[in-house]
Amino acid sequence: MSRTTKIVLIIVVAVLLLFFALFYLLKGYMPKYRWDENYGYKNEQPYGTKLIFDVLSASRPAKNFTVINGSPENYLKGTDSTALYLFIGAEFYTDSINSEAFMDFVKRGNNVFISGKGATHYLFQFLTDSKYPTLYHETYSDTTVRVTFTKNITDSVFTFDYRFANLVINHNWSGYERAFITDTLSVYGFEPVSHINMGLIDCFRVKYGKGWFIFHFNPVLFTNYYLSKEKGLNYVNSLLSDYQKPKIYWDEFSKNQLGSGQGISHETPLRFILSERSLRWTWYLIMLFILLFVIFNSKRKQAYIPLLPSNRNTTVEYITAIATLHYQNNSLEFLAEEIMKQFLAFVKHKYGISPNLDKNEIARQLAPLSSVEYEAINNLFKRYLDVRYLPEVKYLIEFYELTEYFYQKCK
Repeated sequence: MSRTTKIVLIIVVAVLLLFFALFYLLKGYMPKYRWDENYGYKNEQPYGTKLIFDVLSASRPAKNFTVINGSPENYLKGTDSTALYLFIGAEFYTDSINSEAFMDFVKRGNNVFISGKGATHYLFQFLTDSKYPTLYHETYSDTTVRVTFTKNITDSVFTFDYRFANLVINHNWSGYERAFITDTLSVYGFEPVSHINMGLIDCFRVKYGKGWFIFHFNPVLFTNYYLSKEKGLNYVNSLLSDYQKPKIYWDEFSKNQLGSGQGISHETPLRFILSERSLRWTWYLIMLFILLFVIFNSKRKQAYIPLLPSNRNTTVEYITAIATLHYQNNSLEFLAEEIMKQFLAFVKHKYGISPNLDKNEIARQLAPLSSVEYEAINNLFKRYLDVRYLPEVKYLIEFYELTEYFYQKCK
């Protein structure tokens, strides 16, 4: 055995011994609770949903409580009108086929309650005659949120804080502008159910046929941390009392579509891997094998010369796609939303500014970074709102010209 091989083996053995020593030393310091938002119905951690799942399933015979682990259309079809469909998760995923199943389900007299952080699904396209296929919510950052119901309920104001371990920290509470609900969506029958700080609507509903669609945008309030207290149980009871049915469909499938992993909604894939014992050891072994590979393959080798892809002009295809979308929807608001999406994506990619910030804050941060006047950026957002709430061609043209001015002048 050569001297170099002996040195390498000694290093590998030393690394292994150090790894196992650190693992057993730190094992006793692993935290008891994980404070990431995890909406799995088997999760007992603070921000899991096991408590509400157990309460609802225990309140009904087993035949009247169904966990949906496949396409919802296979569970919701039929003639029954005595069921409540319940979704609680980070993001709600559905397609046009399942959305049509939901529409038929509610039309018969059943209720659908969806609590998720976004509203990018097909249901709004059906409920607004394709005028608003996507709704963009606002966020309010604070350590505490006050939820107020619009109807007359005893103790209708509930106050909750957001906790991480022993600290009360800021959280992005989601909601929609009151004017957008009462002035725009009200045309389609939408009405507010509750609102949070700054007057944002965090829950609204719409009657369809004989049943109700209810949309809620702060699912964290359904987690174990809040329901372990009497105040949290009273809040959930107040929110769901008008929509209770003998049967409940609890949807897990719609959290996991597209490989999203939302059934266990850790903030990052690595955090999820390290939270599970078997996956954690697999991750450690992979890292060890990578280290050994680097040690034994440190000798320089000729790199592969990749094939250069042929140049392709996709500009015309892109313009055709956007024009087709506009022609199919026949909506100035829809086209303005597409232009705003492209603008916010450009700003995020080039300047690292989050599109979820308040529009005034985006303009304030963007002006010095892009060397474009604050007034021009602010006018851009104003014209966007004009198109949304008073759709006229002149406003859309001005909005487009302002975005083009930004693209040409920004640095």
